[in-house]
Amino acid sequence: PPLEAPPGAERVRGEMTAQLDDALLQARAGVPWRTLIYTSHFASAWGERMWEFSAGILLLGLGGGRSLQLTATFAFALQLTQMLLGAKVGGLVDRGNPQTTPVAALAGQSFGIALAALSAASALHLAADGDVNVPFSAGLIIAFSCVAKLSSLASKISVENHWAVALAAGEAGPQVLTKLTSNMRAIDLSCKMMAPIVAGLIMSAFSPAIAGLAVALANALAWPVEVICLLSVYRDPWCRSQLEARYHKGDAQAPSKSNSAPTLEENAWKLYFSQRIWPSAFALSMLHLTVLSFGQLMTAYVLTLGVDVAIVSLYRSLGEVFGFAATQMKPWLDKHQGLSHAHVATIFIWFQLAMLVPSAVGASFWARC
Repeated sequence: PPLEAPPGAERVRGEMTAQLDDALLQARAGVPWRTLIYTSHFASAWGERMWEFSAGILLLGLGGGRSLQLTATFAFALQLTQMLLGAKVGGLVDRGNPQTTPVAALAGQSFGIALAALSAASALHLAADGDVNVPFSAGLIIAFSCVAKLSSLASKISVENHWAVALAAGEAGPQVLTKLTSNMRAIDLSCKMMAPIVAGLIMSAFSPAIAGLAVALANALAWPVEVICLLSVYRDPWCRSQLEARYHKGDAQAPSKSNSAPTLEENAWKLYFSQRIWPSAFALSMLHLTVLSFGQLMTAYVLTLGVDVAIVSLYRSLGEVFGFAATQMKPWLDKHQGLSHAHVATIFIWFQLAMLVPSAVGASFWARC
């Protein structure tokens, strides 16, 4: 009778195959390109997540510590900017140069956040003496943050959508790309867990203005690290050939300017509503039509209730732990429970709604009285 494979043999064989594919792909390049991309991504994500947590708190302090008007305006401006200009940014990235586009995008992100944080720290320092123009200062903070938001979008498209796909392409199979993107996602989630704690501790130990200076310094120091890592990857002959081949392929597939057919960026909304699943996607987006998420507005609101900023940062990081757990649960449900993607998505959507309802009740005025 044929011999049966021991339990777990298929899993071990799959892991060994993936490791061999990784080693073969890495051997083609003369530099550890994955490590360099991970390092660049960490530097970018850390500074961005520090500002994401600190921005609402700094604007709350600039507004007197009780009004959420500046924080709400800040959040609205960021989302509106991305909605109106996001497709344009994507088109510019697709037509850009594989070397200069991500470097310029990361510069806009890092220095946009640094200037916004410096503006906030300066305004808070002047506010202590009663000599500050609040609308002008808030306008500077919001304007620099919008530039950083668009630049962040461009850098993510460049590195995560173009560089990662190009460098992982080849005979190694899809496992390398899956592992690369999942590791970058894990890095981002780790920064979302740890960066708020660091920013919150600085605010508690010193002041929000000092935290703003720390955010500015972190982002200013991040850009040289990002540039060194990405240029080291691009200077490698094999990596450069992979990147240029992908960009040239994209140019060949892109419609010409003389073509009367509409381009993707000109019809982003039309494309969205032409999809068969747009009602489901729209319904999912309505779940996010709430302030009961640990964004800038919710963070500022909790602070107005008298909660210490260090406690808020701790709970916000705890929320990201649940987000990280979800990324681990989803593949497990797919693999071990035999559920389809649609079934798993439905489970998580209902779970999200079930968690929002008691949160809404707990945050209501009568529940706190």
